[in-house]
Amino acid sequence: MRTLTHLLGAAALGFALSLPAHADDALDRVFDATQLDNVETGKALGFIHMRKSVAPDKVPAIENRDITVAVGEKVEGKDAREVLVTITEGKRKSTLDAFLDDGGNPVLVIFLESVAQAVAKSTGGSPFYIKNRIKDAFSRGAEVAPTELVRDGKPVEAVRIVYNPFALEKQKERLQTFANFEMAFIFSDAVPGGIVEMRALDDPKTKGFEEYLVLDGMAGAAQ
Repeated sequence: MRTLTHLLGAAALGFALSLPAHADDALDRVFDATQLDNVETGKALGFIHMRKSVAPDKVPAIENRDITVAVGEKVEGKDAREVLVTITEGKRKSTLDAFLDDGGNPVLVIFLESVAQAVAKSTGGSPFYIKNRIKDAFSRGAEVAPTELVRDGKPVEAVRIVYNPFALEKQKERLQTFANFEMAFIFSDAVPGGIVEMRALDDPKTKGFEEYLVLDGMAGAAQ
């Protein structure tokens, strides 16, 4: 299965190649580069991005950010379609440089980057270190379990993946409230774009920090 290594950088390639067999299911689901294959040309996906912050002076809350992923025609000279991502928050709107649809759903990279930066700024840690921990944690495996959603009034089969990137961290005091940091993903082949929801919690019990990105109309799926 193709992965998003060209978006995540060379470090992700070495990470993917070194993963043990027990991490394959989680890796294949999260970094699946075929996620946009079931989105029709000319169609767009809408996502809601929100964040509750434990350190608003360092990491601002995100109250209602909309992300649109529009899949266009094939790019000349390439066997892939153009993907345009537009981010709207209040009166501010920006469009990212174009992606190709053979690289998977770009909201995955947007979410992981946003979470890594938020954790780093909240704790005073290195964003590069946080990013590596989030990726490296797959080598220790993740909980992968089937689940069921309701979409348009009908049951939909899905997969829920949960893991703690800092489970084996030796100096957890440096992570402050993020020592029990949890990331959860829900994917479904029956949903356009594959990604239903991505959620990050500093602690599943207290939920002081919470950031999530969810397919519009599927809010609360990972609760």
